[in-house]
Amino acid sequence: MHLRTNVYRRVENVLQYGFIRRKSTGTVDTGRVYTYGRYLVGPDFKFKTFPADAHYIDLKGFTFILLVGIYFWFQIKLLKKDCNKIN
Repeated sequence: MHLRTNVYRRVENVLQYGFIRRKSTGTVDTGRVYTYGRYLVGPDFKFKTFPADAHYIDLKGFTFILLVGIYFWFQIKLLKKDCNKIN
């Protein structure tokens, strides 16, 4: 009988970052940010992934009493170096 102890896990999408999450306890290690690829992490671990692409946020429909409309939008992107600050 062969016991397989080496388990590879993947961050599936190029537009994702990931942290290692222990399946038995649910704890997430934020010490290292993983990008797209295949990693040797062990049988009790999997990746907790989140988007790494840019997101547009639209704030429109603001109308003042003087009937002046404002259209406001901005783009937000999560940087790899700031991922461990996520709660």
